[in-house]
Amino acid sequence: MSWLKKQLGKVKTGLTQKARPDTDHVLDDIRAYTAEPADGLPEYDRLLTVLRNSASELVVYSHFEADAKSLWNLSYGGSLAEADKISFIYTQIPIICDSIERHLYMVRTARQAKASYFENHESTRKKIEKRNLALDSVRKALKEAVSYVRDRENEYDRDWAGRKYVPLDDMTETEDFYQRLLKGIRNFTTWQPVFAKLDDAASFAHTLAGYEESAQKAESFWLDWRERCRSYFTERADLSRERRQFMKDEEEYEHSGLWGRKPVFDFSRRGHHLEQHREELEDWEDRLEEDWYDLQKDYKGYCNRILDICDELCEYVVVLEDCLEEEKESNIRSGEKLEADYETGHEDICRLDEEYERVKVVLNTLETLGGTAYGV
Repeated sequence: MSWLKKQLGKVKTGLTQKARPDTDHVLDDIRAYTAEPADGLPEYDRLLTVLRNSASELVVYSHFEADAKSLWNLSYGGSLAEADKISFIYTQIPIICDSIERHLYMVRTARQAKASYFENHESTRKKIEKRNLALDSVRKALKEAVSYVRDRENEYDRDWAGRKYVPLDDMTETEDFYQRLLKGIRNFTTWQPVFAKLDDAASFAHTLAGYEESAQKAESFWLDWRERCRSYFTERADLSRERRQFMKDEEEYEHSGLWGRKPVFDFSRRGHHLEQHREELEDWEDRLEEDWYDLQKDYKGYCNRILDICDELCEYVVVLEDCLEEEKESNIRSGEKLEADYETGHEDICRLDEEYERVKVVLNTLETLGGTAYGV
């Protein structure tokens, strides 16, 4: 047994020495080789031809260049007898086959990785399309928001700017118009979360958030104004009751003297107190009148303030639309790159499939050699 190992070692050394010293040219030699038919040749020649043909098949694929070199080098004749050379070849074939199988596994793994990467291609493409449709919807909504503001401006000029008095006793009309003005702001600020998600749009989202704070302040103003109106009418009702009581007290005082006349002497100072109360009622009336004018002025003033905010937002829409357009163009570029990568990846997958199948045929051929009469 030791003699056989020694002889095999000599054969291997001899083959290594016979191999071309400059291995950089081995791949070129393999590529220059033209496959020859092996059928009908003597067993030894057939074996060498199969090795060289297999090497020329494998050298086409980078994963199997090392295996191609091994087969090519193994096909060179040595100084050993033909039977010893055949025995040595059959000891090397299983080793090379194992290497080919490992490289086949690498090819299959690479193929699966690419297939896995692109398996969500369709859903990703649809997401990009859906995102662009959403951006178009936002752009359309912003244009509609501008149109809505212009309508409210026209409505204010037509129905409120020239109106002498704002109806305070029935707040249905005032609240309805005010809430529609607030909607003019919210038609813009409702899209703040969309811009917060866009790349390089943080400043736009921050600006819209600031306008939303203005809308909330306007909402607080309305609640406060409405409460002031209610307080005004409550006080107005109290003042009316006080006036009626005062008139009764004054009437009674006017007839509390002799013979049902006004007292000549006001020893109880009742008349003085009535006069003071009259002045208090007049002051109260003056204050309520000022409150009435303030309520009128404040309502119109804040309506104009909201319209000013809406007008600022209308001007800002140009910037927002540019941001949306840039995002859409970015999505389109991403979609084009996705399609290009998918096309390239699909070609790579097909190439790897072809590589795997063709190398598998080579492997089967080599494994079949191991079953001949010279197999080990």
